[in-house]
Amino acid sequence: MENVPGFYPLLFIIVLWFVVMYAVSRIGGWSMLAVHYRETSPHEGRKIRFQSASMRWMTGYNNCLTFGPGQDGLHISVLLPMRIGHPSLMVPWEEISATPRPGRLFPGYRLHFARCPDIPFIVTKKLMAKIVEAMGGTNPIPELRQP
Repeated sequence: MENVPGFYPLLFIIVLWFVVMYAVSRIGGWSMLAVHYRETSPHEGRKIRFQSASMRWMTGYNNCLTFGPGQDGLHISVLLPMRIGHPSLMVPWEEISATPRPGRLFPGYRLHFARCPDIPFIVTKKLMAKIVEAMGGTNPIPELRQP
């Protein structure tokens, strides 16, 4: 144990971080969404930072997501330290549908993406309200528009 250089524990932690972030991306489904919706140019519009969402198999992204609603679609990215295996996404509005998700503590919406219908993306009502506000008060998801 005396011959172990001092940087090995730090190296181990860094490698472990990469492995865990990559595994979370695969388990939750982010990597599959990235195959179809990988963002090709950075979003320059309004950004809603430090938001949360959950995906399949109870994968949670708590206070580490940035949503950028724009005319072309919904931009979603993960904070830099957790971005390993999580490229930024841009999902066109016409490929997003939603179903209300009732709940006492965390009511919200389950977003469905057309090219990956089996991967849930669950957001809170509060976040959806922020997205609608950023879009000028008009909900860009057809099922959620008020008559």
